Amino acid sequence: MFYKELLEIQSVDAAVVENFDFWLATLPKKSQKEISVSMVSTQLGIDLATAKQLLEFCKKHGILDMYCIAKCPNCGMAIRIEKDQLFSILMHPIHCTKCKATIVLENIFVLYQVIRRPDVPEEEIQKEIERRLENVD
Repeated sequence: MFYKELLEIQSVDAAVVENFDFWLATLPKKSQKEISVSMVSTQLGIDLATAKQLLEFCKKHGILDMYCIAKCPNCGMAIRIEKDQLFSILMHPIHCTKCKATIVLENIFVLYQVIRRPDVPEEEIQKEIERRLENVD
């Protein structure tokens, strides 16, 4: 296990937790900044509820941080929304800085980002990648 905290929940479904641990530890840097529940669900072939539970567990244990983006329904521009701004958006919708379109709650999405590297050296991760590649036949 690359993230030792995940050992706590491995008894729930060991295969899912192991796959998530490997996936998270080997995720490219760019992808580490934009992790969604649906992305985890699709990548691991699990339901959305399980994906959300895994992400929330990691957030609680300081592996991931959560943030929100508002996506303009008109031009598609993404605007980062801080947690303390969410309530005010309910009362006062914001506007896209590019095209001035109104952004409402339905246009706001929750994302996660990796804030802590795995508890093992990179060499150990590389060995596991190589081991898995050898077993692909």
